[in-house]
Amino acid sequence: MFRFHWRSLLLLLLLSGDGTPGKSARLRVHWTLSDAKGRPLQQQTSTLQEDVGTGMEALVAAQSRLLSRLAAEMAPSILASP
Repeated sequence: MFRFHWRSLLLLLLLSGDGTPGKSARLRVHWTLSDAKGRPLQQQTSTLQEDVGTGMEALVAAQSRLLSRLAAEMAPSILASP
């Protein structure tokens, strides 16, 4: 759980994070943004996927990019929270 501005809470539930070199990487996360009293402001399940080159290094790089995309997807809601 991460705390932003000490007014909001972000709960991330990792549903799956997998991949295969030479095929694809996938990340499924359910996230809930709540106010400081724990009342949900927004909930969403995000599924992100991308093709992966060969080798473990390519898979790890793809998983890192998926996490960056997840952060970018959540950022507007976090910044707009009261």
